[in-house]
Amino acid sequence: MNDNADARERFLTLKQVTARTTYSRAKLYTLFESNKFPKPIKLDGGRIVFLESEIDAYIATTIQKARGEAA
Repeated sequence: MNDNADARERFLTLKQVTARTTYSRAKLYTLFESNKFPKPIKLDGGRIVFLESEIDAYIATTIQKARGEAA
């Protein structure tokens, strides 16, 4: 196991993802059901989380597209 905290993958809750993206829960569900947003990971008890690296990559790509830069 790697002890470097920066190298570890982190989970984000739906609340954290809505705060980072400013999308509503409904918008997020629409996006990931249409394969336009990273899929959530389903944990025990029906809880869903997202990988922080995938959300960060989505945000970076969205910024690049909005600015007309190559993704």
